[in-house]
Amino acid sequence: GDKVFVDANRDGLQDAAETGLASVTVTLVSNGTALASVVTGADGVYSFTGLTPGVPYSVSFTAPANYTASTPNVGGDDTLDSDPINGVVSNITLTSGQSLTTVDAGFAPLTASLGDLVFEDSNANGQQDAGEAGIAGVAVQLLADGGVTPAASTTTNASGVYSFTGLTPGVSYTVVFGTPTGYTATVANTGPDATDSDADPVTGRSGSYTLAANESNLTVDAGFFRPASLGDKVFVDANRDGLQDAAETGLAS
Repeated sequence: GDKVFVDANRDGLQDAAETGLASVTVTLVSNGTALASVVTGADGVYSFTGLTPGVPYSVSFTAPANYTASTPNVGGDDTLDSDPINGVVSNITLTSGQSLTTVDAGFAPLTASLGDLVFEDSNANGQQDAGEAGIAGVAVQLLADGGVTPAASTTTNASGVYSFTGLTPGVSYTVVFGTPTGYTATVANTGPDATDSDADPVTGRSGSYTLAANESNLTVDAGFFRPASLGDKVFVDANRDGLQDAAETGLAS
């Protein structure tokens, strides 16, 4: 036996900071028959004892939910690598009195991501229409499970794109968009979701998104427009020619 570990960096090795993975089912098999099953403890450790020398054994690891098996047999140190191929370590034959504690299994957490675009909604219709460009440098925050402290923060790139990666499946996330200087938030949730603005015009917050393992939600957008203005002058058309001549003054009140 030995350990099932969280391969957080997906390198196939149990690095110093990587912890054991609890509640993983490990099964001992010989000649096609399952002899025993155990569940890893809080430290990820498992063991099978009382085994018979000379008998061929296999050890099968059941991948836990939201994890995927690490690349097997990376590097030259069998005490640190992940051994299962397709979930099984085969052809283990022990000698009398032998204690083999290098049969390890690494699992990398499946993650999710979300993001998309902050755009200038030139016609203020709540949709990103053709030709409407992204807005760079907009602050974007990610809240998790209704929290108020940001779990992550970023800013939009030169194209107005942002993303949050490495997110935990099953957690409810909300995106909060800062309003860029000189802009006003456009109307939210109008028309197709892939091209609408999802940010509440008052709070800047999107709705909540709960992601599945390996899901990438790239529909969380925010639109902003720059307020327009019009006006000029009322003047005294003294010579009634319909033109504001140089000597003709403005008309007050």
